[in-house]
Amino acid sequence: MCFLTAKDLQLIIRRLDATVSPLEDLLQKLEGTLSPTSSTPAAATEVYYELLRVLRGDFPYFFEILTRIGRLQVFRRLISYELSCDCGLQTSALFSALNTANEAYLGEINRNVEHEKVGDPSGRLSELPGEWVDSATPYLERAGITDIFTKVYMDPLRRPAVPQLALVLFASLIHSVSFVGYDKQFACYLPLKNASMPIDVWCYVAGCSLLLRQFHESQFRTLVELIGQSARVSLLTYEEVGKKRQESEVLPVFGELMTYYVNTFLGFRVPNTMRGYESLDALQRLQPLTLQGGMRSVGTV
Repeated sequence: MCFLTAKDLQLIIRRLDATVSPLEDLLQKLEGTLSPTSSTPAAATEVYYELLRVLRGDFPYFFEILTRIGRLQVFRRLISYELSCDCGLQTSALFSALNTANEAYLGEINRNVEHEKVGDPSGRLSELPGEWVDSATPYLERAGITDIFTKVYMDPLRRPAVPQLALVLFASLIHSVSFVGYDKQFACYLPLKNASMPIDVWCYVAGCSLLLRQFHESQFRTLVELIGQSARVSLLTYEEVGKKRQESEVLPVFGELMTYYVNTFLGFRVPNTMRGYESLDALQRLQPLTLQGGMRSVGTV
């Protein structure tokens, strides 16, 4: 699965580079109109429509590849859960041995540090555990040991830069609004019935998150800020249109979906303990494309 993921990431990055290169000047201009992302530009809606106009032809390919990448990560996570469960339930001896070895290893480190502190008047060794963890954690994350969505597959020196990556992915998320709807029965977003482009929202976001992991952290931050900005624009430009709006619709559906995207992206990159509240695991919101129910129609910008 890692080889398949690496291959798909190569394909999508090459396509993104081929898409962005001839449009770089235009995309820079549009991105400048939306800057700073903490503001609410008056011309934001016009920028969104222009992004859709120039990038619309590439969206089907983006959705196909990135959704496939996201599904592969779901399979990897499910397999890891299954192996962990089997190890604990059916192979108790192996589970106990690995657990004991891990605890003994950490205990040995702590004992050595405490022992050396006695002969270390400077107190330098008292900072060793924190320094060791800080230096080891990035390597574990890049290898996908701590979380499959943090694995780095691409060498930064060998891949294209794709400077407007966040803006292009943001445009694809706007485009998805017309193809998904909120299902009250399953409390998640599912493809609309008879949609010309069925989109598995959660898996697509999972693929985008892993793609962004291959680039500098600023790309992820920019994407989340652009999504949050679009939600604010949607709220400020929202107007009641008489009976065309459902009585139960308090917020514009575009703003609701953008808020969902923000929470889902943050769920991949920020632990719940750092967010200040407990949230459901994103897997609990994953539903197969075959599940269909009464859905609320999703409008445009």
